[in-house]
Amino acid sequence: MAVDPTLPPPRLEPCPWCGNPLEITWRKNNPRASCKTEGCFGFMRVAFALDDPQQVEAWNRRAAQAVPATLSDELVDELRELLQDAKRAMTELHLAAIPDESAEGVPAIIPPEAFRKFVDSHAMLCFCMHQRGHNPPEGARHG
Repeated sequence: MAVDPTLPPPRLEPCPWCGNPLEITWRKNNPRASCKTEGCFGFMRVAFALDDPQQVEAWNRRAAQAVPATLSDELVDELRELLQDAKRAMTELHLAAIPDESAEGVPAIIPPEAFRKFVDSHAMLCFCMHQRGHNPPEGARHG
């Protein structure tokens, strides 16, 4: 459906993550809206089409947010500790997953650091796809 750029855009709720208004951009005849606040989770999300009423309605319809106004120092410290625990666990998994060389002394096909970067990139890709709603069937996840 073509949208006339001279008409006012539809009413849009602000970004649910940072509270800032969305920025509207045009690509050819397709208006899109997205958050342009760097560091905001909404900044990393895919923009949605303003010429699709269902996407606009979905954006504006959201559950009440139970987000604290400020993060306490205790919560920030707890989050930092959880992240460090996760990093330590991943490092241990990486080290266990690929040795520097085989028991026979044959060098590894891929250096451990390169393997770690590959695993981290794959995990990040899976996380981003999941955040965007892509959930493959159980049998297709690792096949």
